[in-house]
Amino acid sequence: IGMILIIKFSGGMGVSYEGSVDLSTLPEDLLDSVRNEFSEESLSELSKTEQNRLSADAVIYELQYEDSGRTYSLSESQLSDETLELIDDLKPYLKLTPKANSQE
Repeated sequence: IGMILIIKFSGGMGVSYEGSVDLSTLPEDLLDSVRNEFSEESLSELSKTEQNRLSADAVIYELQYEDSGRTYSLSESQLSDETLELIDDLKPYLKLTPKANSQE
């Protein structure tokens, strides 16, 4: 598993953020949770689950390991409460920067 995890958030209130975390800086229990929940196998399975089409303003998360060519794009409707909590637990460790909103 790569040591740098890049997470992008977009949607919701229209604000987009991008951040990365060096997994080697995480406390051991949080690192174990990230390794379990955000392994490439788990992310691949999650990305295949059905999205709730009704949540137009849902937050979209893009997760990618720095040394991987694969980006996993997941709607919050595809994620369990536990996974969303894990992302929240990671936020203090992410170096978040607002991204400019792209005009679609």
